[in-house]
Amino acid sequence: MKVSIRSRRGGDDMLVLITGASGYVGSHTVRAVTADGHRVRALVRRPEKLRSAMEPLGVDPDHVDVVVGDATDPTSVQAAVDGVDAVVHTAPVYETSARFHDIIRRTNVAAARLVLAAALDAGADPVVHVSSIVAVLSGDPGSPITPDSEPVSGPVPGAYVTSKADSDRLARTYQQQGAPVVITYPSAVMGPHDPSLGRNAWMLRQFLRGQMPTAVDVTVPVTDVRDIGRLHAALLEPGLGPRRYLAAGEMAHFPDLFRAVAAAADRHLPLLALPAPLVERLTARLDPLNKYLPGRGSGLDADLGWFLARLGPWHDQRTRIDFGIEPIPAETSVVETARWLAEAGHVTRRQAGALLDRTEVGVVASV
Repeated sequence: MKVSIRSRRGGDDMLVLITGASGYVGSHTVRAVTADGHRVRALVRRPEKLRSAMEPLGVDPDHVDVVVGDATDPTSVQAAVDGVDAVVHTAPVYETSARFHDIIRRTNVAAARLVLAAALDAGADPVVHVSSIVAVLSGDPGSPITPDSEPVSGPVPGAYVTSKADSDRLARTYQQQGAPVVITYPSAVMGPHDPSLGRNAWMLRQFLRGQMPTAVDVTVPVTDVRDIGRLHAALLEPGLGPRRYLAAGEMAHFPDLFRAVAAAADRHLPLLALPAPLVERLTARLDPLNKYLPGRGSGLDADLGWFLARLGPWHDQRTRIDFGIEPIPAETSVVETARWLAEAGHVTRRQAGALLDRTEVGVVASV
């Protein structure tokens, strides 16, 4: 694959295209990029969703240049990249339920292929591709995770992990040609203001409702969505070529994070910690049923079981050193997510317990 690369010199005031700007990572990236003084163009399917995503973050949606369209539509993407200095591609679908496999297969790789090629041909520098740690997990449980870990290969249950690994390989192909493609790898993303109530916020909501009394007994790298936005904004310097960064995060014991939320709510919530190998076997059996269940089904998906069983040590030193990002502590991030769920009405006042009394929660949001 060859692409013509016409580099455009950037500056302090860049026009930055952000795909998926009305989503979780995308909206926080818009916030961080505008806070750094850049102008933003958003490629979105529904402008009204962009407005509802921007306003809670203190971003005036009328100051965002909007292109209405889809990241898998060539005409939309061409209009979006016209005249921009840099691109941050955050549009992939993040779901692991079997109900979403078809849309994941149709969307994630196709959008990456189209957006990366169009952005580079338009001379954008840098072009940031938002990947995921699941794209670079080893088949061996506990293996270290670094920005230079190889993309997943071989059979993987479900569609999400495969789509992220295939997109990652595509982005690395451009990097090998010297294109100014930067890849970022978020981990378990937490933090307030999730416009789509993604999987992680959904799990916390179910826990507070007493409908998810189990957690996988693993240590996970937790990345606050605000830190991801800060990383993406910090990357917007042209002329530095291809790079890869893990989003800065903190390793945390998954059940302990749920217990921290229960303590913050001052509620006794049952929680059973399940061994990761057991969860992997269980999710493989239950996954085919999820497509017939409403919403996210059982919450036990084969993709989820597979990658939770393979998490290893998280090496984000490159990010911390290059950008001076000290991540928001995992417990703070998760408790603030829970409080936001209460404030946004995703749980009842009784289910929120003392969360709404914790005036100190949310202070980090101004970082």
